[in-house]
Amino acid sequence: MMREKHKSMKVRQTEAWLEQRTQAFGRKDSVALAAQYADDCTVESPSYGRLDGREAVDQQYRHWFRAFPDMQARPVDAIIAGDQIAHTMVLEGIDTGGFLGQAPTAKPFRLFLVNLLTLKDGKILYERRVYDITGLLLQLAGSPENADTAQVYRTRLEAARVEHELRIAAQIQQTLLPERRYSGPGFEVAVASLPCRAIGGDFCDHFELPNKMYAFALGDVSGKGPPAALLAAEVQGILAAHSQTAATASEVVSRVNHVLGRRIVESRFATMFLGQLSLDGGLTYSNAGHNPPLLFSRGGVRRLEAGGLILGAFGDAEYAEETVRLHEGDVLVVFSDGVTEAMTADGDEFGEDRVVSCIRAYAGTAASQLLDCLLGTVREFTAGAPQSDDITAMVLRYGP
Repeated sequence: MMREKHKSMKVRQTEAWLEQRTQAFGRKDSVALAAQYADDCTVESPSYGRLDGREAVDQQYRHWFRAFPDMQARPVDAIIAGDQIAHTMVLEGIDTGGFLGQAPTAKPFRLFLVNLLTLKDGKILYERRVYDITGLLLQLAGSPENADTAQVYRTRLEAARVEHELRIAAQIQQTLLPERRYSGPGFEVAVASLPCRAIGGDFCDHFELPNKMYAFALGDVSGKGPPAALLAAEVQGILAAHSQTAATASEVVSRVNHVLGRRIVESRFATMFLGQLSLDGGLTYSNAGHNPPLLFSRGGVRRLEAGGLILGAFGDAEYAEETVRLHEGDVLVVFSDGVTEAMTADGDEFGEDRVVSCIRAYAGTAASQLLDCLLGTVREFTAGAPQSDDITAMVLRYGP
């Protein structure tokens, strides 16, 4: 009984806290609103993107109130579950500031807003705002002559919404990338991925295995945009799961291919290079249709081609593997075809020979410097020309 009474008291306190929040919004009091946030808070907003820290939130509210000086907020409902709150409100006013990057219309609007809050010690630690943009069309629905304008505005808002969602997807995809720099016993790795659109179909990962080996992979999904990005994330998940149980590189690739073959859609496939590095410098790899990585050693440059077909084409495909011995100073460069097929405005391709020349020119530098030199050389070669494919590369340097 005491527990239920305490819970009700906390709910009442939270309701009072929400009422203070509504009143501060009505007063256009950015200081009072910002005071409700933790110093290390994070806010995800359709209009302002990601905001980190109380000061950024304060600046956002100041900007918002300047853009919409007559805006009024009307609370609708709230669901309170401990420190988790979902509350809804309606914002009304004149569009003097513009929404989602669009120009102001100077017309009345009504915006339905959902706030998802996580509190810590009575302060907002995380907030996500969700807009129902259909209410904004109220400002254009007053007369028949505004029908065409309404359609244009509807199209622009939808495009802005999609663009915002792509930005969020790009942020999520970046979190799936491994550490840019990694050092293991006797080797170092650097990796980077540059999508040609907001999100891309290249993927890469590296991780330690239970048998003290180090595994790494880089691949490319056919197609571009969200479908390719989703499939790339799926391949990463399958790879991570089966790498912990399969013994050899070829077994891992075979299992990934088998699982992917049951789920593939719209004729989308993937290529992948998988390597496993042991403590003594033995590199066992299997190449599933990926453009061959280049191994630079004292004996010259060789292409690592052993493997098999692309992933997802045939569920029962067999994959070979090969083991090569790395020695101090050896460098392995794994890359997507976006590197070699990077083009100038005139249509000239970067090509594999330029990769070789670049790595040889900076052969004595660290893995991260080699990667920076390679990507920098690609940028100089293309001179800002738009690219049609993602650019992803991984450099592994063996030895101290």
